[in-house]
Amino acid sequence: MSVPRIRRSLEDPALDRYLSAGESPHSCHSATTQPVPPGLPKMSILSAIRSSLQAPLFALCIALLAPALIPGPGRPAACAKALLEAPASRRQVLLFGRVDAELARDVAEQLLDLDQESHEEIDLLINSTGGSIGDARAILSVFQLIESPVNTVCMGYAWSSAATILAGGTGARQAFEHTSVMIHELSWEDSGRISALETTARQGRRDNDLEVSLLARFSGRDPDLIRRDMRQDFYLSASEARDYGLIDSVLPLKGGKHR
Repeated sequence: MSVPRIRRSLEDPALDRYLSAGESPHSCHSATTQPVPPGLPKMSILSAIRSSLQAPLFALCIALLAPALIPGPGRPAACAKALLEAPASRRQVLLFGRVDAELARDVAEQLLDLDQESHEEIDLLINSTGGSIGDARAILSVFQLIESPVNTVCMGYAWSSAATILAGGTGARQAFEHTSVMIHELSWEDSGRISALETTARQGRRDNDLEVSLLARFSGRDPDLIRRDMRQDFYLSASEARDYGLIDSVLPLKGGKHR
């Protein structure tokens, strides 16, 4: 049975009454309860449940799991309350690899879920050499649908359509100092009848014009300059991407010996 995606607040009155009742189907000292095997990360169990269930269902699972997670004498409701108040997972989403329909859907679902939990900032960590321009624009559309600011961070490469996602962040746009950003003219691979190729070429030109328009809006640069730069692969270091307007700031690397 699939769980509805609509989440309820953990400050649910019914949930509070349940937790304050002092009893649950199992007690923390139940003789039939087996402790969690050594080395099993208890918080990973909690995070998996917390990220996939509504609050009431999560509370029920905690009431059942509390004896195994916190063995010892007595108060199951207190055990459940302590687990419910554990820190939530970090609001970070990974965009790693080729931008395609599967990756775009995964990123979009995570952004929508996090925005439903709260409207705090979300970090989108990017390491991609690009991919489908349509799927990249779908991710940009999700930025506009949610209220949470999306901070985009280049972790390695942000090339082609991934550079547009990086530049289109609605929060802080950043790149580590050792990273690389690249923009270029869109390319198409197609074959078939001449009339079909002409139709594809027209659509390709429209898509390329839109890409120029988006990058001009995100960077504040003149569209003609961007169009000229995109005729070939236009590589930029993190500091060059900042000066170009594709990001706001460069993140320095930590560690190493200073001489």
